[in-house]
Amino acid sequence: MAGDGEEHYTVLGLPSGELGLRVSSSEIRRAYKRKAFELHPDKRPGDENAKQKFQKLQSSYEVLKDDTSRKLYDDRLRLKILLKSKQRRERASDHDHHRSERKKQKQKQQQQQQDDLAEEIREQAKRRSWEQEQQRLATEFSEKIARNVRLLAEHQKKRAFENYQFRRRMELEDPFFMPYQWF
Repeated sequence: MAGDGEEHYTVLGLPSGELGLRVSSSEIRRAYKRKAFELHPDKRPGDENAKQKFQKLQSSYEVLKDDTSRKLYDDRLRLKILLKSKQRRERASDHDHHRSERKKQKQKQQQQQQDDLAEEIREQAKRRSWEQEQQRLATEFSEKIARNVRLLAEHQKKRAFENYQFRRRMELEDPFFMPYQWF
C-alpha cells in the first residue's frame, strides 16, 4: 500500500479518484515504466529518499498490476470516494440548513423592522391627527372667543347707546335730572 494515505494511482502519476478507476492495465504499465525510469535510485544518486520513493512506486504497481488486488483496492477507493461525497453532501446540507436558518432569522429581523416602522408611522399619524385635532380645537376656540368678544363689544356699544338715548330723553323731559343718581 502507498504510505501516508497516498493513492496508488497518484504514486504512478495517474489521475486519482473516480478517473483513476477507469485507467486500463496497459496505461498502468506505461505509467509505472515512466515513473520507474524517473525515480530509479541509480538515476538519482544525490537524492537520499530515492530508494524509498522507488519502493513506494513498486508496491503501488504490485497492487495495481494484479487484477484481484486492484479490484479490492478499487472497491475500497470507491467506498472512500462515496464516504467523502456523503460527507460533502452532509456538510453542504448542514451549510444549507445554517444558511436557511440565517435567512429565516434575517427575514424575521426584516419583518420585525418593518412592523416597528409601520407601528412608528401609525403612532406618528396618531400624534399628527391628535396635534391636528388640538390645532383645530384651538382655532375653533379662538374663533369663538373672537366672536364673543365682538358680540360683547357690540352689546356694550348698543347698551352704551341705549344709556345715552335714555339719558338724553330724561334730560329733555326733566331738566333737573341727575344721571349719576341712577348708577
